[in-house]
Amino acid sequence: AAAAVPLFSNVESIAQQDDDSPAPSMTRFASLVTDWAEFARAWGMFMNSKAQYHQSQLSREKKKWGEEIARLDLAYQYAAMCNDFCEHTPSVGLQELHTAVDETLRDLKERVDKAEQDNAEEHNQPVPTLQDLAEIRPQNLVKIDQPMSKLLREKTTEPIFQNVSKAPDIKLYIDMFQSTVSKDINEISDLAEERTESGRKMLANVNLPHSLTAYRQGGGIPEELWLRVEEFQRENRLAKLKQELWELRDMAELARTTYQRIVSQLDFDIDSDKLFRKENPGFEGHDAEEVQRTIRLTLRNYDKLLGTAQDGDSVLMKRLEQLDTNPKYKLLQFKKTQLDRLFPGPGDAQGSRSTMDTSHLSRLLVELSTLFNDRDSLLNTLKEEYSNFDVQATILSRVNPKTATDQDYQESLEYAQKYFDDLFRALRSNVKKQDGLVDSILEENTQFLVARERNSNLQSGDSCIVMIEDAIEEIGRLSTHLKEGADFYNVMLPKLENLQHQVGDVSARLAVERLEYDDRAHRARQEEKDAMMAKKLSSDAAGSAVAADRPGGSAQSNVDDAKVATLVAMDFDPAKVVAALSRHNNNVDAALNDLLSS
Repeated sequence: AAAAVPLFSNVESIAQQDDDSPAPSMTRFASLVTDWAEFARAWGMFMNSKAQYHQSQLSREKKKWGEEIARLDLAYQYAAMCNDFCEHTPSVGLQELHTAVDETLRDLKERVDKAEQDNAEEHNQPVPTLQDLAEIRPQNLVKIDQPMSKLLREKTTEPIFQNVSKAPDIKLYIDMFQSTVSKDINEISDLAEERTESGRKMLANVNLPHSLTAYRQGGGIPEELWLRVEEFQRENRLAKLKQELWELRDMAELARTTYQRIVSQLDFDIDSDKLFRKENPGFEGHDAEEVQRTIRLTLRNYDKLLGTAQDGDSVLMKRLEQLDTNPKYKLLQFKKTQLDRLFPGPGDAQGSRSTMDTSHLSRLLVELSTLFNDRDSLLNTLKEEYSNFDVQATILSRVNPKTATDQDYQESLEYAQKYFDDLFRALRSNVKKQDGLVDSILEENTQFLVARERNSNLQSGDSCIVMIEDAIEEIGRLSTHLKEGADFYNVMLPKLENLQHQVGDVSARLAVERLEYDDRAHRARQEEKDAMMAKKLSSDAAGSAVAADRPGGSAQSNVDDAKVATLVAMDFDPAKVVAALSRHNNNVDAALNDLLSS
């Protein structure tokens, strides 16, 4: 509400400029009204983020750690929504807010990560869902010392927004249409993809269509399967996979070694700091443990990530061993002539003179393949039609924006959505047809398998199909995991190296601080020692030196200790220095000339 005050004043001042129009037309203020709506919407999101953050701090004070995380996460979501809105809204008035929200997002991200880590390591409280969070009462959102009646001056013009509230905004209905249709398209797409994958898996479980292809072609490896094996051999994927596995192992070892070096350096700095403080109680330099606090927090996060990655690496290494020992991988290296011998034809069995009629099973498989292709085509058509559909033109063709009511717009939306009804019905019919077709295929395949069981050679060919397909799929999964592992280490290694440099800099600064203190202390001790020596020398030698210059006189001296130390530092005999200064009444220059001439 407080943020709306200056905007409301601007609208009112514009209205007052038009003396001839007591009830000004909103056409004139359309741009301003739009700006106001965008401004209010953005600030509403930002204030919600602020309110949730404030509540998170109250939860923290009450030691409700799980609720703190939930509130912080909600505050981050509101801030992210506001940031996205500011980025896509061409309003000059939102630039300053966008900058503030961007900074808030970074702060909230750090606070969420810290709260989650503290809860995981110390508190272990469950994080409530958004539905479980108590609603923030409106009076807690904004605190204003004065009542709103004092903030807003009394109005003297007609309310310029009186007609706006009655006019529906077409953008709202366009958003409603896009939200509804997009949701329907996503749901039907997910359903279609799930059913297609389910159908193919059911066929793969009974070795279709490869077993039928091998039987019908009269022996030899199915052509489609051989093309996959040939591509595998041509790309030398097995050798490349082994190489990538060893490279991943090297990256993992480098990451772990770098991590251990960082930990060792940190521990060494702690031990050095404790030992130095024990030997120098007066040292008040930076505490190593306090300086390392943030670094060690980051390091703990890295340790968890590296631990998880290491578990995955171990699994990959075990699979690497199987590449050289498991027979299914050796099949991928056979030539076509060798594989053909593993797939005998229907007449190769002893005593076999007849062949099975597989035409019906073949037709069913072709029909299912066509069904899948039609499904993909319908989905692509639906998405393309939606992308090209002009919903605004369709709505405006059914309503008059000047007189239309909400009911008119709702009816126009229903009309627009009917444009896609035929495609949705066709897709649902296509998906529904799959169940019956797959059941027929499995039933026909059962009869096919019963006849094939009489021929053990054909059964061994089916086993080879399963082994080859399983090997190809397993290597595909290994390649995916290897890429994920390499991507992880490509991100982690630079971070570890940067942290290592940071630790080195901190270590160097701590060492320099201790050396500077040690140097200052050494100089202070030396100066104190020199002063004590000079004082002792002056007191011991003054009497005898004066007595030698003044026979019968008393041995008294007022020699300056500092001047004695200065001349003694020039390698002159202390006794002679004291005598010279005594003779020349502490005149350093005269005493120096005397010493040089003697």
